[in-house]
Amino acid sequence: MKKIFITLLIIRSALDIFTDFGVTLGPITINLSSVIGILILGLGGFYFISRDRLDFPPIARWFGIWLLFLLFFSVPMSLFNFGSKGGVVALREWIRLGSILIILIMSYHLVPKGKEAYQFIDMMFWSVLIPVLTGLYQLVTHTGWKDPIGIVRVYGTFVHPNHFAFYLILFMGLTFWKYQFSRKKLLWLFLLLIQITCFTATFSLTGYIMGLILFIGTFLAVDWQKKILVATVVILNISILITTTPFQKRMEKIKQIDPKTILEKKVEVDSFTWRIFNWQGLLFLWKEKPWLGYGLNSTIFINPKKEKEKGLGYLPHNDFLRYLVETGLVGLIFYLNFILITASTLFQYYRQLKDDKLKHLFYTLFINWVAWQVGSLAGNMISGTAFLFYFWAITGFALKARKNMTIDGLNNVPF
Repeated sequence: MKKIFITLLIIRSALDIFTDFGVTLGPITINLSSVIGILILGLGGFYFISRDRLDFPPIARWFGIWLLFLLFFSVPMSLFNFGSKGGVVALREWIRLGSILIILIMSYHLVPKGKEAYQFIDMMFWSVLIPVLTGLYQLVTHTGWKDPIGIVRVYGTFVHPNHFAFYLILFMGLTFWKYQFSRKKLLWLFLLLIQITCFTATFSLTGYIMGLILFIGTFLAVDWQKKILVATVVILNISILITTTPFQKRMEKIKQIDPKTILEKKVEVDSFTWRIFNWQGLLFLWKEKPWLGYGLNSTIFINPKKEKEKGLGYLPHNDFLRYLVETGLVGLIFYLNFILITASTLFQYYRQLKDDKLKHLFYTLFINWVAWQVGSLAGNMISGTAFLFYFWAITGFALKARKNMTIDGLNNVPF
């Protein structure tokens, strides 16, 4: 079962590219990514039934409480407001979120004791192979995702360059963590440089801001020798980035922004101004159902801004606004409670631990949590399933490793 679970996690990062290929059942499409989620749910259910006793970390309990609220209030609300179509779409989203909780719990339970513990994270790095190789191919052949202003952006095996950037931020942090404690430093430094190359080529402004948070957080936590390395890599990367034609195009577009004209004429000149008017329209709708919202995943039905291809409403590009509109003030409080407890737990364990490897792993996860929340202010981070799969898988590992750290040999695991 452990091998099946890890295999499903490894291949998940290569499947987003097949999002539009699948079997359409009413308002939803069952694609390969959906199949992985369903398999993980089924595997988790079988695993739980077969065990006499289950141990849930506190974060998982609060995650579960949030999901129970969504199941008993937000899913029925979608069904009530939009009929069977709304109910099916809401249930599919709930299953997706539920599969993420299963990953957290199973990762927590399947971590081996002793010197084999960190092999779990080693296996997760195999998920980087196909997305990064695909990203390098797109970079060399200029066959990436072309945005409205003509910029070719690398997206790897993901549905959008932003989601590729979010995924890479997590693994750049984990790769540097591996570099810190590995005897094979050149290997991990080489992998880090490849990831940074792909990350830069996504030309994701939200991703760049999140990457800056990762850099600042990493810089503050390492010794002076590693500070010099981190600063050198980042400065070199920025120096190359600002000389590229796509980046200069984006900067020229930003310089053309006239706030007065935008506000008076409601002109959408770039993705940021588009977001402002998108948020404005959704906030107006939220006022009509402020307490429990319209229902889980209902933005695609109520947002007046529609995708031309599918005729569905655009997502909010702000996860907090999304849950405010879809689950109301009550649901947003449940969500905020869950993510703040997550942050508090990660940071508390970082402060308490004396084992350097595990301590810095918790710190890496905490910095990624901060980057995640900042990205949520202007992006659909909660829809980035691959990022969430691996973030919660590694978090589950870290929580269990902390519990097992009294076992001989865990503090001196070779990488």
